[in-house]
Amino acid sequence: MPGAEHIAIEFGLEQTKELVAFVKSRVGNNTVATPYTKVVWFVPKNHQQAVIDGLSDFKELVFTDFYLVSNKQNDANTIYTTNSFFSREK
Repeated sequence: MPGAEHIAIEFGLEQTKELVAFVKSRVGNNTVATPYTKVVWFVPKNHQQAVIDGLSDFKELVFTDFYLVSNKQNDANTIYTTNSFFSREK
């Protein structure tokens, strides 16, 4: 989409150290941890500032459902989902 951008939320890597360790234990050190997560994809340029302003009011986010993917969110690149993550930990 021309002019569309992703909106990401930045955080400290110490906040995700358990998740990063979990992934590295399964796929090795060929991983890159980033201090952000994309929360909104392909925001048209004329709506970007409104989305950023709305997200700026958040003080805390709690993710209860997630897909851990490599590069793209599709079946071939899905590493874990919330359900498979918790079922493997039992």
